[in-house]
Amino acid sequence: MKKLKVIFFVIFTALFYPLISSQIDIAYAANKETSNLLKNGGFEETIENKEWLNSQGPADWSQWKASGDPELVVDNQISHSGKQSIKIQASSDSRASVEQDVMVIPGKEYKLSAWVKTDKVTSNHGARLRLTFLGDKKVYEYSNEVTGTSDWKHIEKIVKVPEGYNTVRIQNFLEKGTGTVWFDDITLEEWDSSDKDKESSFSFESGVPDAFSTDSGSTIKTTEARYKDGKNSLEWTFKADSQLTINNPIDLKNMNKDTFGIWIYNETPINDELIFDFGSNGKTDASFTFNLNFTGWRTAWVPFHDMEGNPNFNMNTISITAPKSVTEGKLYMDQMVLSNPVDPRYPTRDVQVPFVNIEADQSPNAHWLSLYKFDSLLPKSYEANTTEEDRSSLQTIEDRYKEFELREAEEVTNQYMKNIQEQFASYKITRGNNAITGRPVNLKNIKDIYPKESYDEIEKLVNGIDVRDYTDFMKEVAVAYHTTDNETYKSELKSMFLDLLEHMHDQGWAWGSSLGSMHHLGYNMRGYYPAVVLMKDELKEAGLLNRTQKMMSWYTGIGRIYEDLNKNYANIDILNTTLKGMVATILVEEDKEKQIALLERLRDWLNQGLLPAPGLMPAFKPDGSAFHHMGFYPAYARDAFEGMTPVVFMLSNTTFHISEEAHGMLKKAVLASRLYSNKYEWLIGVAGRHPTNRLHLESFAFKYMALAGTPDGKEDIDPELAAAYLRLVEPENVDETTMRLKSMGYKAEAAPNGNWTMNYGVLALHRRDNWLVGVKGHHRYHWSNEIYSNANLFGRYTTYGQIQILGKGNPVNYLDSGYTQEGWDWNRWPGTTTKHLPIDKLRAKSTTEMLLTDESYAGGLNIEGENGMFAMKLHEHPKYDESFRARKSVFMFDNRIIALGSNIENTDQQHETETTLFQNHMVDKKDPVRVNGKKVTDFPYENTLNGNKSVWMLDNKDNGYYIPAGQEIGIHKETQHSRDQKDDRDTQGDFATAWLKHGKSPDKGSYEYAILVDSNPAR
Repeated sequence: MKKLKVIFFVIFTALFYPLISSQIDIAYAANKETSNLLKNGGFEETIENKEWLNSQGPADWSQWKASGDPELVVDNQISHSGKQSIKIQASSDSRASVEQDVMVIPGKEYKLSAWVKTDKVTSNHGARLRLTFLGDKKVYEYSNEVTGTSDWKHIEKIVKVPEGYNTVRIQNFLEKGTGTVWFDDITLEEWDSSDKDKESSFSFESGVPDAFSTDSGSTIKTTEARYKDGKNSLEWTFKADSQLTINNPIDLKNMNKDTFGIWIYNETPINDELIFDFGSNGKTDASFTFNLNFTGWRTAWVPFHDMEGNPNFNMNTISITAPKSVTEGKLYMDQMVLSNPVDPRYPTRDVQVPFVNIEADQSPNAHWLSLYKFDSLLPKSYEANTTEEDRSSLQTIEDRYKEFELREAEEVTNQYMKNIQEQFASYKITRGNNAITGRPVNLKNIKDIYPKESYDEIEKLVNGIDVRDYTDFMKEVAVAYHTTDNETYKSELKSMFLDLLEHMHDQGWAWGSSLGSMHHLGYNMRGYYPAVVLMKDELKEAGLLNRTQKMMSWYTGIGRIYEDLNKNYANIDILNTTLKGMVATILVEEDKEKQIALLERLRDWLNQGLLPAPGLMPAFKPDGSAFHHMGFYPAYARDAFEGMTPVVFMLSNTTFHISEEAHGMLKKAVLASRLYSNKYEWLIGVAGRHPTNRLHLESFAFKYMALAGTPDGKEDIDPELAAAYLRLVEPENVDETTMRLKSMGYKAEAAPNGNWTMNYGVLALHRRDNWLVGVKGHHRYHWSNEIYSNANLFGRYTTYGQIQILGKGNPVNYLDSGYTQEGWDWNRWPGTTTKHLPIDKLRAKSTTEMLLTDESYAGGLNIEGENGMFAMKLHEHPKYDESFRARKSVFMFDNRIIALGSNIENTDQQHETETTLFQNHMVDKKDPVRVNGKKVTDFPYENTLNGNKSVWMLDNKDNGYYIPAGQEIGIHKETQHSRDQKDDRDTQGDFATAWLKHGKSPDKGSYEYAILVDSNPAR
């Protein structure tokens, strides 16, 4: 069965990942077992019902509209689980509910619960549940309520049925008010208050819980000897085949997501396993095994659907059976979570629970989660024809690596050392009784297992240290150790480092351990690897190097280099976060033959992975675009460049240097990044979910690619990259390399001029002098935008043919060129043809969105790299308006841009369709625009030009516009009110904007206009 699931998942991911991105746990949307007394509580079944919007209503439910004019609809775009939810929306004061009658037993207790999501709900009572007991006199009970804007929240009400009543009406209410509410996963179940003391998790801070018992062959007690949260854990002393039993309802609710979690500490490795049995009524319903071949802490997240057997909603007992192969033993347990919903994509298998989430090995997150698989790919033995040149190259690489990591070392002053001492003391690491203890070291993901009802309590008890902060501190200690000449400090720093390393290992950061979930691991371990390289000799002296190297091998997933090279596509995340760690793993290996064999394989892996990848696969394309999330993504590319260019430099001019083809491709991608950026800020159309200047181009990658020499290895410095670096190097980053390149006669290049097409990224670039014009579209293979629940919320239109001019400022930047998100009208990106929607209708409907179109025609071409054009067929995704179409073309000749549009159509009779000429931020309200030679300084200002004659305009950024007669033009200068793309807060700003009006529901609409870039009134 599991094999079939894997095959299905592989096929599903390959075919549909471009549509669903990195979201949606749809692979697990199976039928859910339930003890729910309500029918169709997840609203997955619909029937034809004309009372409902779209004539489709939920089976077994009816609607009630008490007042106002609310809209009730089955929403197939937003859901808590499955594919659908119920949405109630009201623009004026309204009261409405969705309801179902259920037979109940008088005097018996029931629990009603649901998941609720709200958007701008304003009302005295908001969104809530009501139970109406039907009889001669109705009796009402209400749940807690949700108002305002909120992501999915769980609400519930426990009631006792009044005597004499046997029917209850369940109602999901939007009480009198406005806004939008979604209801999903509504459950009515029998309840027993005698279970009011049942626990969803155990932290053992108040002694042994009553629910815990053992057989005569074992004992349990709480102890302060070990702990994962608070100050105590449960100590279980056992004999062979002993049993520890927990009599407590498991409270399983969601078979797709609910997960069991536990931490276990083992003082002595045992080549055997624990058996966990989950049952009810004296029988075992589900089980799993947990390997004990380790020391220290280990955790396991085991989804119930990954267990053997048939878990059910009535399970109320856990039996843990001790290993059979030992006469006696002892284990410590802490933070036991009986059942909690966890995103099914992220539990990660390891040596303790190798059966968990095997499907992840073929998923989009495999580069993070497949550590067990990668480790299994490592050879059992290594052979290499070692030469003296190889050994010399190894030393060169290690020297360069250390020099790189020590390049920004600070002087270790008394104050600096005091700061380090205080930081170390805050971790509370102590040794005693053959143990090392301290604050837990955790990946942020560990919190995903905490039950909501006890989340704050557990987080407070844990008092953990983020592993990212912890490992960055380890690197700081290692750098200080190598920097100081103070022998007293040096001795203390060495002792600190060994304690840090030992404590981290004891906490479960060890070979074979995945700590529940490894999602986004790479971003959180980058300090660890260089720290170990710097302390290599000290670790060897302490007898810890081999164990540490093995641990690094596991967390870097270095076994990935032994995957089939013919199917190897470099992953941007790994190049960014983990590649340097992979090199470090090799450098601390003590076996020289193994070192060389691994380096040779890493070189071959890079040689293949850096070549242009087919289709939508990562990472690089022949035109220099860099792909991540199935699209062109400079924000991720920049970080990947920073991760891999130092490695290419370290390997250069050694026996392990990468191939000319791979080096050349990387060089092209790095150089391309300066074409679609001006000077440091890249075009908004390629900014993905980050339409801000927070992420931008940096000179770092150009520096190390220049130092890596030419791809053919004939020159130690790459002249083209050196010139690009000298133009881009930031004043604060001028260093010895900068001065050395200048002393060698290298000079900064002029700003690039010409025309480039990057059709893999659906992008055309046109540059003259110091300005850049970028034209961006999308098609059926490349998404139009990336939207997350907390990023780019209003970014639907960014690639609807945007023409962005980046040409103002020193250096050139967004703000001086006219763009800032404060007050920005997200409907009006220059050059785009859009419908002008109210901000709430423009807001994305999903928490993750990467929409495609069915049109494949979009892209550009150029004539000898000087001038060019771009064209696209625009067809909006049916999620919004599939009637919306347009054909758009842009021609670029020197400083003239000609924009043409035709066949503009949609059936929307409520909203105006427009093509935006410009929208520019105004530093001063008096900033002028010129219309047919007339200087307009009024503010606010609004005008409509009816198209009786041609119009010349000059915007407040010195770009001229010629609009032939026959086109209606809107223009205003005003304070605009908008929303922040990240957190939905209100924003405002002063803007000058002009647009062409196509009217409502246009049919065969068109436009034509020309732009004279960097113009003036005289021209």
